[in-house]
Amino acid sequence: MREKEIPFREIQPEIIDLLSFLKSKKVSLGLVSNCTEEEVRLWKDSGISKYFDVAIFSYEVGYAKPDERIYKLACHQLKVEPRESIFVGDGGSDELTGAYNIGLTPIQATWFNSYIESNFTKAADPLTLKEMLKDI
Repeated sequence: MREKEIPFREIQPEIIDLLSFLKSKKVSLGLVSNCTEEEVRLWKDSGISKYFDVAIFSYEVGYAKPDERIYKLACHQLKVEPRESIFVGDGGSDELTGAYNIGLTPIQATWFNSYIESNFTKAADPLTLKEMLKDI
């Protein structure tokens, strides 16, 4: 369990800066995660949960990325159209292709896992992603 707590206790300042920037632009943010209950037990107490309007966890909804239903559920709860939305992920579980298939614009966050290959736009770090999204 201690290992599962690390991502929620050790959040890079650049991530907080990116999330704060997006919220200042009135961007609706959703989290979509393939996970078990114990992996996200500390989500609500983490330093980043307050930035997200919606959190979709696969163990709760019964399906996981790249199943189109999980992306559609997030868009529905956020009240956004997929074609007007961006999906950012490391590319594991074929999540970027799943997002693309329902009309989301996928961006690969390579700062998480640089070894996953994809043909989608890449962001090397949170600052790069912030720069890409500056005009939203």
